Amino acid sequence: MILETFIENPKDILSVHEIRKMIDVTPLMDIDIYINKLIKEDIIHDYTFDDGIKMYQLNTDNKIVKILMILEYQMTYDKWDEKHE
Repeated sequence: MILETFIENPKDILSVHEIRKMIDVTPLMDIDIYINKLIKEDIIHDYTFDDGIKMYQLNTDNKIVKILMILEYQMTYDKWDEKHE
């Protein structure tokens, strides 16, 4: 769910709060664990701003991310194509 959010919004820089709203999780779900794994694998970048807020963005230079973005595009195109046949 978290990775899919980034793949669907590759240019967005998102906070944990924004990610929570996009994937509609309960407040008890600790998404930081998943975000830290994605950072460790270089799937997303993390940024800390002057006010201490952390934000995250998809690393579109990562080879795995590029493949996932191609797959996402293809799946979206296939869905559109099915609706318009």
